[in-house]
Amino acid sequence: MSSMKTIVADAKCQELHAVIKTASDKYLCYTRIEGNCFVLAASNGYDVWRTEIDWEELKTLADLSDLSTDKYLEKIRNGFLQADIQASLIGAKVNLVIGQGVKALTHELYEAKLAQKKSDLNSILFRLAERSLELESRLEKADMEIAGLRQQQKTSAVGDSSGLILDLDAKRNKQPKIQPKKPGMSAVNPASRKRRAAHGVQFD
Repeated sequence: MSSMKTIVADAKCQELHAVIKTASDKYLCYTRIEGNCFVLAASNGYDVWRTEIDWEELKTLADLSDLSTDKYLEKIRNGFLQADIQASLIGAKVNLVIGQGVKALTHELYEAKLAQKKSDLNSILFRLAERSLELESRLEKADMEIAGLRQQQKTSAVGDSSGLILDLDAKRNKQPKIQPKKPGMSAVNPASRKRRAAHGVQFD
């Protein structure tokens, strides 16, 4: 059987995050892999609440929801991507609800110990910083590509316009010049003169 880390990674659930606003607070909800456990966590910036899910617990949670483990993880992923998550602080724990209605997935997160809190905050801080730098780099690259395409379009438009002007000039130069007709010359056959009507002999 694959390790829990591989199963969660295959489901693309190992590094999810979403910001959830409540009436009184905001929570950064996130996932991570720790050892051979899948961690669901939430933080308000200074406190951390979390739960660790191993393979056996994942199977139990999936069975209770009448889902396969793959579908269970897929539902968690969709909830984070769509920010379809609710977080509420109740006493010393946070209830994390993913999805809506009777098919929603509910997890109870408990306050982390000091060492876990430091580890989690360090992990999510650098993850978000790296993700931000990566997005900025992609955006800068996309802007450069767009600028290059616009320049190509301008160059192409100027080239097409110049070619059209040159083509028109060439066509004008190729047109035969109309020579002025000399008196008495035939318009149909310029080499021959027009025949004059015959007149009888005139006697004075």
